[in-house]
Amino acid sequence: MIGTLEGSWTWGWSAMRVAVCAGLLGLVMSGLSGNGSLTMAQDAATPLLEPLGPVCTGAGFEPTLQVVLAVEPAADGTVPPATLDRAREIVARRAAGYSPAGCGVWVGDDGRLLVQLATVADPDEALRTLTGMARLEIVDTGGVIPELGAAVETTAGEIPAATPGVPTTLTAIAVLTGADILDAYVTQGSSGGYQAAITLTDEAATRFATYTAAHIGQPLAIVLDGRVISTPIIQAEISGGEILIEGNFTLAETQALIIQLQSGALPAPLTTVEVQWLASGTTSAAGPSATPGAIPVTAGAVIAGVETFTIQSAQHTPDPVAYPQSPPVGGMHDPQWQTCGFYDAPVRNENAVHTLEHGVVWITYAPDLPLAQVDALRQITVINDRLLVSPYPGLDAPVVLSTWDRQLRLDSVDDPRLLEFITAYAGQSPEPNATCQGGIGIPA
Repeated sequence: MIGTLEGSWTWGWSAMRVAVCAGLLGLVMSGLSGNGSLTMAQDAATPLLEPLGPVCTGAGFEPTLQVVLAVEPAADGTVPPATLDRAREIVARRAAGYSPAGCGVWVGDDGRLLVQLATVADPDEALRTLTGMARLEIVDTGGVIPELGAAVETTAGEIPAATPGVPTTLTAIAVLTGADILDAYVTQGSSGGYQAAITLTDEAATRFATYTAAHIGQPLAIVLDGRVISTPIIQAEISGGEILIEGNFTLAETQALIIQLQSGALPAPLTTVEVQWLASGTTSAAGPSATPGAIPVTAGAVIAGVETFTIQSAQHTPDPVAYPQSPPVGGMHDPQWQTCGFYDAPVRNENAVHTLEHGVVWITYAPDLPLAQVDALRQITVINDRLLVSPYPGLDAPVVLSTWDRQLRLDSVDDPRLLEFITAYAGQSPEPNATCQGGIGIPA
């Protein structure tokens, strides 16, 4: 029997500690109810894609994209050799899965990872595939039903950074972790949508069946990268060792998740230091070499449609300001910043600009945006406390993302560039570490 998970689902695309998909993914596990409806899959899913290929060797291919990644150091400021080796192994497996035509992963003298890929359909998708944490856990909460987005400390992970407005961190015991996944593959549901199918190891499947049989009526928490994404109630024994993760994902997005789950969770977050488009026809040797014609760009620069502006002043003023952009992306602003969070009424430009100065992404939406998309934006602010979301009358696009000196217009919250923009530009401002709490306004 295949169990299908349903609820509010988010997963980490990149080095962000908590990343939130705008298109919220539904999860349902057979034998569970509560946060999501109950569904049952009768037959085993059929894989649509081949399993993850062998780890790339870095020889005999023509690279088109080169990425430099830095491993986040430990508390003492160093990156332990074992952490670096594990990170390289996982990134190499992800690179092989994303670019089966060829890839190479090397460790530089500075301890950074250099990755070359032969096949790159979407640079942003490639970066998300390489750098997503993807730490999936199913935990026993001791009878407590935590709120969605609550931080969880488990036996298999560390406590995420505290988030204002999110419940106190819950200590829980991991029932299943990524180490219990034997295989993962893409399949397609009866409605035509793509699904991620997870097969547990025999030992884990037996253990999970035994556990669920002994805990009927008790809650479980589905945790991704240290945050609760679903809180189902066990209704019956769950056997078979197959779990389906289904949602409104494209094939490429589902495959990226599969590659991450097959490769394992990263031992530490990765930061994208540099991205280079490589000259056509350059052949990789057994290691990286200088490439004539390489064009260095920042990680954020590969996001299509982002506009960049020059900000002339960041001074405080109590007076109204005539901004050249709508919504504004910086400039003179009110001494009081707007408190981060979701608002169902417009906020004052001058206060919002002060919030942008603090490294926040301001998501403005048209007042007639469909309610389902507005709710998706509301959910994002539950998990990520560095966002300001508000309606904006007269907006010339359904959704506009703004940060200090940059802006992106979107037709829908389902556009993957929404998360990419947050990942690339949040914290890039004159005062990136300043708080966005305790200002003017009370979020809805």
